[in-house]
Amino acid sequence: MPENLLESELFGYRAGAFTGASRDRPGRIATAEGGTLFLDEVGDIPLPMQVKLLRFLQDRSYERLGDVTPHTANVRVVVATHRELAELVSRGEFRQDLYYRINVINLKLPALRKRPADIPLLVERFLEQFSNRRGKQVTGVTAEVLEALQDLEYRGNVRELEASSSMHTCSARARRWNSTTCRLGSWTPAAPRVPGPCRRRRLRSCARNSPATAGTGRRPRPPSASTAPPCSASCGICGSNSRTWMVATAVARRTRPMSSRNASP
Repeated sequence: MPENLLESELFGYRAGAFTGASRDRPGRIATAEGGTLFLDEVGDIPLPMQVKLLRFLQDRSYERLGDVTPHTANVRVVVATHRELAELVSRGEFRQDLYYRINVINLKLPALRKRPADIPLLVERFLEQFSNRRGKQVTGVTAEVLEALQDLEYRGNVRELEASSSMHTCSARARRWNSTTCRLGSWTPAAPRVPGPCRRRRLRSCARNSPATAGTGRRPRPPSASTAPPCSASCGICGSNSRTWMVATAVARRTRPMSSRNASP
């Protein structure tokens, strides 16, 4: 978020402070008067904005954007970050005085992969939340799926588990999250396709335009499975190798003489 936008969002602004500011607007600090203000990802706040935040935390006073009158607020501030603020301070990316001002009660929450005992509770909460939102009846998860969920690394932390629960409730057809409808992580690779034989009609069309019979006027024999190009699982029609062969034979057909095209079979 740009610095000016972050300042107006946090402290508010007066009418005429910038283009489009047609009326006064209170900031998040004024809205949270007498309560708690949560600031997420405080380690990403720009340095100039850190000075204004430090002043508010120290004196409980601030100025709205476009205003010169100081305002006071009685707000408890809770901040969170996924970055190591001590390292940012050593690199000069975070103010040291602000670091010591917010580091009053420090709670370190381990990553989800380090606390697998919390996964059943989180899954139950996510399934209930998404089921109520989408009108589904997903009431639980089987032991097999729960064991698989506890074995994941969760590089996306709790958001990855939340995305998996949301994905399942979207396509759920059963009341329980079972192994047949299991979706682990934000992406599940599709099952490999089993290559099958090419269709005889398509192979006959390929062979009719092949370089071996082009321009000879002879009608080719229907190709057998041994002479046909092999299928490939990467092709959605009859295999990548067969598709390349079809393209090559089509070019040969367009470049052969007109007399050979009109030759009787």
